[in-house]
Amino acid sequence: MAILSSVLLCLASQPRLIQAFSASTILREPTIPDVLHVSRPAKIPPSVAIDLATDGVAVVDNYACPDTVNLLRFDALRLQHAGQDHPAGVSHPSGSRELRRCSQFWLQDVESESGYLGPEYISELVATIEDEVDGTCPLSRNKREREASAAAGESDATDQRIHRLETEAAYLYYNEGGYYDWHFDTPHKHNPSAVPTGYHRRAFSFLLYLGGHENNAKPWNAEEDGGALRVYPHISLEDQQIRINGAMKNVEGHVGDPTGRTDYTDITPQEGTLVIFKSEAICHQVLKTNRKRLVVVGWIHGDFNEYG
Repeated sequence: MAILSSVLLCLASQPRLIQAFSASTILREPTIPDVLHVSRPAKIPPSVAIDLATDGVAVVDNYACPDTVNLLRFDALRLQHAGQDHPAGVSHPSGSRELRRCSQFWLQDVESESGYLGPEYISELVATIEDEVDGTCPLSRNKREREASAAAGESDATDQRIHRLETEAAYLYYNEGGYYDWHFDTPHKHNPSAVPTGYHRRAFSFLLYLGGHENNAKPWNAEEDGGALRVYPHISLEDQQIRINGAMKNVEGHVGDPTGRTDYTDITPQEGTLVIFKSEAICHQVLKTNRKRLVVVGWIHGDFNEYG
């Protein structure tokens, strides 16, 4: 009962979720985790800023502790069990839903005191990552471009600000056989879905992996379980500007199309792993998963007119 009370307490500000949580059919499955201690999000290590500046993507292993992962996984699964997840959209140039097989539950909520549904850790995680990337240039530069910027006395830190009230967050559910073909997290400017919250564009993406099914302590094996996040080297600054200015193609075809490329990095969706990358610069995909794959995902917005 103590565990049940603690879980209900963390959701006390979301009456709609309490109603769903209280249904007997939901309490049977998934089971309430034996949460011992859920700490606040850890500080982002200094290596993240360096990796974002050089590669456009950063990975923090074991960022969230097992108890935190267990609570978030339970929260995500109870919502899915209640049928509150919905098919996720796509941001691929073709727009075809066949390019993605997963569902999602949006977490942002203007009626919630914190701005987000679910455990308080969600809003705290969003704020922690926002603090880390605020004032950071959302565009990626190659080595030559970085050297030129350094020679001019410039750095990756700028006066460009993020827009905290626009940060999106969601649970993503990839069941067995789920995948997402290559894409960027920023549709081009003239797509009506590109700027759902006004005049601002996704600048930074983040993912916190929750592993597989509830209470499954088996470590993720990318070779057997699939489901890796495949990231490609950031596209050129010129191509980033092309996308921001409203185009999807350059002289070679679709901007960032990775077909045939082998210079990628596969990130294993190990529970507790945090990934942050520059939305405009990093083409990525989710490989077919052979195991339920859960993740907290979010997008931090910036004023893309300043970047163009």
